[in-house]
Amino acid sequence: MRYTFYKDLYRKVVLTFLIALLSSVASAREDTLSFFQYATPIELPSVNTLKLAELILTEPMYNTLRYDLADLRIVQNSNNGAVPVKIMRMKGSQDSEDILASRDFTRLVEIPSVLNKRYSGNFVLLFEAGRFPLSQINLSLNGDGFHSEYLLLGQSSTHAAGSGWRLLTRGTLSRSGGGKQSAKITFSETSSSQYAVVLDEGITERLCAIESVSGPQYCVCFQIVPGESYTLLSGYPDASPDSGGNSVAIDRIIEKGIKSVSVTIGALSENPDWEQLGFASMFKGKMFILPVAVAVGLILALLVFVFIYSFVNRSRPVKINKRPRFHVE
Repeated sequence: MRYTFYKDLYRKVVLTFLIALLSSVASAREDTLSFFQYATPIELPSVNTLKLAELILTEPMYNTLRYDLADLRIVQNSNNGAVPVKIMRMKGSQDSEDILASRDFTRLVEIPSVLNKRYSGNFVLLFEAGRFPLSQINLSLNGDGFHSEYLLLGQSSTHAAGSGWRLLTRGTLSRSGGGKQSAKITFSETSSSQYAVVLDEGITERLCAIESVSGPQYCVCFQIVPGESYTLLSGYPDASPDSGGNSVAIDRIIEKGIKSVSVTIGALSENPDWEQLGFASMFKGKMFILPVAVAVGLILALLVFVFIYSFVNRSRPVKINKRPRFHVE
């Protein structure tokens, strides 16, 4: 009978754990609006028919969105449903070249030790440009007969190799004659956190300096319905890409050549449903932890119950009367 009791108890524990695990999968929805720190209203023009809206990504948006922009959401306020979006590079009038936007950058003086050791004696121009994607660096060259090989390195925590430096491009900078001339370093788009231009020995900042940096301009396209309002959600870096973002309809509108309307956002607005502090914020993006913790707690409670039950209902030892002792004289 005791074996049957423990067997039934074991089945209940396993069943409880499975139920908790399934509930964790069901509750781990990453499109919940309260997961996003910012819920910023989008300023729309007055429209009478279905239109394609074009929202240019701004600096605040880059600062609150992930590098791959997978956490970007635009929701329709009437039903809090995410609408399909298409993120595109903005093209020039001929649709042949990307529109490059100038980016703010900060020159860094202290060179990391790993670069000092690897390129001892070389001149290093180190800078960072926030989270903007870059594809071009504009330099000013001074001095007669300037000539130098260069390496462009980038460091980003999102890179597969971790936070190490990786080579973006290499080439030669040269000029002849006096005065000041400009030179460009072009490379494939990247969103590195820091950049380093490594030049030959003997080059100084007087001979070569960074004038500006630039990168492609992105915009977000989505359909707007007359009478509806929309909100941009941002500030949830752990979100998975929106699986419901089917942009086939947007592609068809673009193919037809229908002119889009420009929409804008103001300053980022705090999401009133988002909790920055408190116990609940520990489980944002990790909803599976809570039911698993509950299941583990139930298992521990059942083990304690089994121990107490076994202790209380344990078999009593058989008492044996003491045998009389005989003394032999």
